[in-house]
Amino acid sequence: MNYRKLTVILLALWFLLISGVGCQGPDIGGRSGVDYDGPIHSGYAVLVSAKVIVRTQAGTTFDYPVPVRNTGTLPDTYTVEITSASSWVDFRQITHEITLESGQEHVFPVHVVIPQTAQAGAEEVITIVARSHEVINLQDSAELRIQIEPVE
Repeated sequence: MNYRKLTVILLALWFLLISGVGCQGPDIGGRSGVDYDGPIHSGYAVLVSAKVIVRTQAGTTFDYPVPVRNTGTLPDTYTVEITSASSWVDFRQITHEITLESGQEHVFPVHVVIPQTAQAGAEEVITIVARSHEVINLQDSAELRIQIEPVE
């Protein structure tokens, strides 16, 4: 196993460790909470946890775990959208709709493939949005920032 792959794996494991199972981990840059401007709808809420920066090198491939948790007291179905300006994300591996019971979490593995031609200093922002089917405008989003480092 080469050094780059080991670094990416250790970073992913570290994120899983700090986010914990059954609890909300610390906000590692970015924002947390629910993005919602309408009236409060008791029982419905969602949290997307992927607020990090991944520094890696060109030619790296990895899966990044993105937890989506129903933080409300009622079950809900969410549409999950992942957007990226580049082709670094393989969208075919993403489940785009998920039903979660209260307190239940589903981890989406975002498959990232950094091309060999990616230039040092390049940055890609991957946005993950979970939208409620039960409440219009109830959603949460997070960003995964990938920065390409120079080869040492």
